[in-house]
Amino acid sequence: MMQLIEIKDLHVCIKNKAILSGIDFVLAEGKITSIIGPNGSGKTTLLKSICRIVKPSRGSIALKGVDINKIKTKAFAGDVAFMTQHHECPSDLTVRELVEYGRYARRTWWKGGGREDQEIVDWALAKTGMECFAHRMLVTLSGGERQRAWIAMSLAQKPKLLILDEPTTYLDICHQLEILELIKALNRDEGITVLMVIHDINQAVRFSDELLIIREGKIYASGHACEIINEENLKEVFRVNTHIFYDSETKKPFFYPKNVFGG
Repeated sequence: MMQLIEIKDLHVCIKNKAILSGIDFVLAEGKITSIIGPNGSGKTTLLKSICRIVKPSRGSIALKGVDINKIKTKAFAGDVAFMTQHHECPSDLTVRELVEYGRYARRTWWKGGGREDQEIVDWALAKTGMECFAHRMLVTLSGGERQRAWIAMSLAQKPKLLILDEPTTYLDICHQLEILELIKALNRDEGITVLMVIHDINQAVRFSDELLIIREGKIYASGHACEIINEENLKEVFRVNTHIFYDSETKKPFFYPKNVFGG
């Protein structure tokens, strides 16, 4: 499996406070990788660094061997789609209009949306099950429907890498599973590499190929869930005592917390 993103000795300081320190990480192409860790550990900052929103104080990030800062903005936006945790958009925007924004990175500036753009928008709506919502205003949608609309916009970019910051936040369990099943299907069927931050560790394990645990701005552990999800790591990183079990179908671990460690 080829590497898509390579991070070397990444340090990020914001207002003289160290947020990330000495991050070395390789993101494999074609896989789903989830970042887990306590609140304030630097997970979102790592995503924003990869997306060129936050500037590192030291270190490098490369996309397919090229320093991300040397890639033209439009080309970078075409290859990397970032869905933030909080979305802001005009109240009178329809789902289709939102998804059409995803084509801007792929258009020549003197051309409007052509037939290919419209076909890709149709494809993105179909892939996310949003065709029947295309002319609905975003403000009229449920939380799960809005998340699928934003994912459709990201898909319209035709990205190599889809980066998601807590895509299931504020959703009930049914909509959480719908979104995660959608992400898994996009990875499987379209070959899109996925990097996401997710708080539910059991869901991260179930829907990911690889996990990255961040603690206090540093990588604590990385690898397959069977290698790094254990009682000791969960106690050290998340301060909880747990029982670990293994799914009879996937053979992956899952846990339930017993109590707060030291509490």
